[in-house]
Amino acid sequence: MGYEYICDFYVNNIRTQERVVAPNSSGAKKLIEARYPGSKIRFVGSPKIV
Repeated sequence: MGYEYICDFYVNNIRTQERVVAPNSSGAKKLIEARYPGSKIRFVGSPKIV
C-alpha cells in the first residue's frame, strides 16, 4: 500500500505540482522522473504526504 504524495518540482524551468501514489518519498521522485523522460527535473524540497 502506498501513500499519496504532493510533489513540487520544475520541468525544464517550468514549475509544476503533481500528486502521485508511492510507498515513500524517494519512490515518488522516481515516478515523477519516469513520467518526464529526458527532461531536466529539479525538486523543490521533498515530496509531502497529503
